[in-house]
Amino acid sequence: MSELKSVPVVDVTKDNIAEVWPSLVLAVKTSLFVAIDLELSGIGNRKEINAKSVEDRYAAMTHVADTRAIISMGLSCFRQDARSAEKGPLMFTVQTFNILVLCQDNYIVEPSALQFLISHGFDFNRQYALGVPYRRGHDRTNQSEEKAHSLRKLFSLLVVHRKPIVFHNGFMDTVFLYHSFYLALPPTLQTFLADLNELFPSRVYDTKFIAETKASLPASYLEYVFRNRQRDNARKEAQGRQFIAVQFLQYNQEYSIDHGNCALRAEPAAKAAPDICKNFARYGWCGKGDRCCASHNVDDILDAQASKRRRRKRVKMSSNGDCANASDSEHSMRDLSVAEGDDDSSNNEEVNSGDSSERVSNGERRKFTTGLHRAGFDAFMTGYAFATFVLSYCRHRPSGNLDAEQLGLDEIVNRLCLSGKPAPLLIRTSNFAKHSPKHIEKFKALFGDK
Repeated sequence: MSELKSVPVVDVTKDNIAEVWPSLVLAVKTSLFVAIDLELSGIGNRKEINAKSVEDRYAAMTHVADTRAIISMGLSCFRQDARSAEKGPLMFTVQTFNILVLCQDNYIVEPSALQFLISHGFDFNRQYALGVPYRRGHDRTNQSEEKAHSLRKLFSLLVVHRKPIVFHNGFMDTVFLYHSFYLALPPTLQTFLADLNELFPSRVYDTKFIAETKASLPASYLEYVFRNRQRDNARKEAQGRQFIAVQFLQYNQEYSIDHGNCALRAEPAAKAAPDICKNFARYGWCGKGDRCCASHNVDDILDAQASKRRRRKRVKMSSNGDCANASDSEHSMRDLSVAEGDDDSSNNEEVNSGDSSERVSNGERRKFTTGLHRAGFDAFMTGYAFATFVLSYCRHRPSGNLDAEQLGLDEIVNRLCLSGKPAPLLIRTSNFAKHSPKHIEKFKALFGDK
């Protein structure tokens, strides 16, 4: 029942946004939560956006948001199915949209971002021709983007309907969303956080933070988290435990639909386990790129972790509970590759977007990354992972809304992952912060006297 073979993603451009708009509005209105992912034209200087001071990080991101642009936006709306019984699967109907966008202000496209996006199939010619237009900063009168079907209207829709928003590594995304589709960014981090806290009273979640803290996964890049949780969910179903199930709408021919293939492996991989790229296994990135001969396949990585788990169990059994031997074995295996996650070897699945791992004539394994890197599909992966976290960590099943306090999600709500920091960024209104004047004015206009 939980088998997930492919994900339909509605392709949205300036040519069809008017036709798609009613479906998009309904998907947001009826959702339990909305997952968002952005593709950007660049992220600026890495040292600056990862500065020691969080305030300095915000200042750097503000500059990036004012000089780079969003090029596509993914939304995945998860609606809880009313048929979900208390003890059966937690069921969702999911609608996912990939919106091609085009900034009307001048912006920088970084060579590294250009190369990365092209390597993952992004068509810049199509973006320039069909991107939904927007302008950064404050609202402007008599602008085309102020029409009924605009990105600012979409952002306002998310705000007005008070839906929980889910990101993966969301600090940069929140900065870009605010500056691109709401208002010019306020000068201080505390004011920005105060505004954000009021914009999303149903709260913000970050699956990277949850993966690193609550779930304690050995890696936290999106493709790994998604596949890890998908494996875990399939195992729970096989064991007769509670699991999540997703279903999708059947779209008519008027819609342009892409399909992201994420079927599970039907059979185990080749008997000879491939060499795993240690750097990619830990961080989802390898400086060698296509020159790396080791596998970047997330399923190979997860299979290797499952294999290590079996070896550790055998060592413990053969040593008759000799803790010293088991400890030595564990440390040696950690040195060999990434730490082992909570996976079972019976689930050998593959995130498959048409890429795979194959043998060439000389026996060398040629690796391909397995992800379909589109904002829409990434938004779905984020939402799917979050749905499994909801099932795992809620005191009881949600019923119509995600009340963090009632559901016991206080430890993960309104916390954004901060790279290199032991503590997250808290989205809250501090005693020393005031909302920005422009936000007060616009927020009042959105809600009136409510």
